[in-house]
Amino acid sequence: MQQAVTVVNFLAATWLAPNALRMFCLHFVSSNMHYYGDVEDKNIMQQCQVLNAWWMLPFNLFCFNFGSTHAIHHFLVKEPFYVRQLTAKTGHRVMREMGVRFNDSGTFRRDNRFGPEPVLTVAA
Repeated sequence: MQQAVTVVNFLAATWLAPNALRMFCLHFVSSNMHYYGDVEDKNIMQQCQVLNAWWMLPFNLFCFNFGSTHAIHHFLVKEPFYVRQLTAKTGHRVMREMGVRFNDSGTFRRDNRFGPEPVLTVAA
């Protein structure tokens, strides 16, 4: 029994824990970089944002820079992730010129909505 516990502990530390960390980072990044709800139909400029701020580095580190480069996939769908890494500098420049948002942390308050924060009015 002790030998089985040793094997399970080894697998949990070397296989399960890193995969759980990677999956958390991937889900956190992907769920917050896509906009939902008020995106104009077929407007790919409003579908996602680029998350490459310094505070996203720990998350991007564990999911192969997904937050910084996945938005490129919305414009060049056949590019694999390693090519997106090579073209990210140019891709980011073009996307910024076309109006794609970068590091829009307001998405956390807007429930992943694209539009600006709603203006709250007080009823008289």
